[in-house]
Amino acid sequence: LSTNEDIQLFEQILQRIGNCQEEFERGDYLESVEEPGVQISQVGFYEWTLVHVCRYLSLVDAEQFEMLEEVLLRNLVGDNDVCSKLCCDIICFIGRYGSAELCLAHLILLSKLYIQTGPKNYHGALIELGDLIGRLFSFLGQEERLTWIEKFSPTEPSYLAVWALIDLNVLENTEPLLILQDIVQAHFDNFLGPSNDGNDSNSLNLFIILLKIRHNLAQVSADLELKSFILALWQKMGEEGVVVQEDFSWQLFLDELTAMTVSVITILDEEEARLLISYLRSLVYHAKGSTSFLIDYVLNILEAISTQDFIMHAQIDGPLILEFGTLSAFALKTAVRDPVLRYPALSFLRNLAARSNNPKLVRECSDENDVLPYFKSFLEEEANDRSTEPIRIEWDYGSKLLEELIEDHEECLQAEMKRTSCSPPPTHWKKLKNLSDELVSPEDIASCLEACLDSFKRIGPVDSDSKRKLMKVLQEMNVLCS
Repeated sequence: LSTNEDIQLFEQILQRIGNCQEEFERGDYLESVEEPGVQISQVGFYEWTLVHVCRYLSLVDAEQFEMLEEVLLRNLVGDNDVCSKLCCDIICFIGRYGSAELCLAHLILLSKLYIQTGPKNYHGALIELGDLIGRLFSFLGQEERLTWIEKFSPTEPSYLAVWALIDLNVLENTEPLLILQDIVQAHFDNFLGPSNDGNDSNSLNLFIILLKIRHNLAQVSADLELKSFILALWQKMGEEGVVVQEDFSWQLFLDELTAMTVSVITILDEEEARLLISYLRSLVYHAKGSTSFLIDYVLNILEAISTQDFIMHAQIDGPLILEFGTLSAFALKTAVRDPVLRYPALSFLRNLAARSNNPKLVRECSDENDVLPYFKSFLEEEANDRSTEPIRIEWDYGSKLLEELIEDHEECLQAEMKRTSCSPPPTHWKKLKNLSDELVSPEDIASCLEACLDSFKRIGPVDSDSKRKLMKVLQEMNVLCS
């Protein structure tokens, strides 16, 4: 093949791979490439395609590579998520085994693209692009990382989006981390201030980015203020009546905040745990139509709290158990009626019962008169479903084919139509036919046509011969009227 034909074939592979859904679902059915000292194994269609495309790229010359690079970037962000994923994985291969300068050039270009399009859009291709930026940053050397940091300084608010994508653990220089920490804290102070309600979409999108950065910073070094920050955030949301919306932005926000909350549960004392639960109760109270959406996150936090010793040893009539039991009971009442939440709710209740030697605590948290009967019924249904033997279908290969049944049905239908059909009354038919032979007024034509149509409505189904006659007369009448 010529170079142009190679490029066209390469682009066709990228664009058409998204149409191979049947091949993706077949599992591992293709043989992997031969490597010295490595046994051939079975791989899936996507992996097989990716490996062969990357092998081809490793053999092209500089001129061909420039053209292929253009094709990759052109198809990187589009409507076909599989195509975008393949392009991202190919660029990652180039960044891993190419030069550091080439990897940096790709990272700078993709970072600019993400800043312009990514943070406020949650398209599947842009999520893949964000993951690719994090992967490429880890491939850079120290010098190339400093170049990228200078180009995308965190002092510029719009650049914070790409800082949320990278692994801060790979940075050897701590100075950028200190600057980033101060900037993020300043944004948090502004958000948690009395003048900011945090309900608009722009604030939420920015806060998702800030949460990711704050979480990444906490993983690099001990963040002594993280616990206080999380409690302050839940307090603001609960006490100021923030209404959680059931959309993807809120899902990303709550995913990150819940993960951060669970990570600090072990360092909460009894009073701090009680305050956290009370803030969650207030937030659930204002959830309105998004209660089930929010309960999923509440159950995760309650599960983490239930593992702590202060829950097991707390006084059953104390304020902590009262708050914990009230929120748990409400969460379980909501969950037992929701097929998505039943399993995590049941898991929470089982684990709580297994950890606690106090049955009164379990009753307090499950509201025995309301929740437990639902779970018992659910467990019985689950047991019955598991005990049911699989259904075996015996095929009767001697029966008629589907095509034969359809043909038989059509013959019966045609016979029924002939039996119940009749021709139009001759009076209207002849009068309508004669209208084509003489010039009459439009009023006469309309009157006669209306009478003929009424006749057809009364007689029901009409056979094909009568339909042809009627259509012929109507065509003649159309010519006459025109």
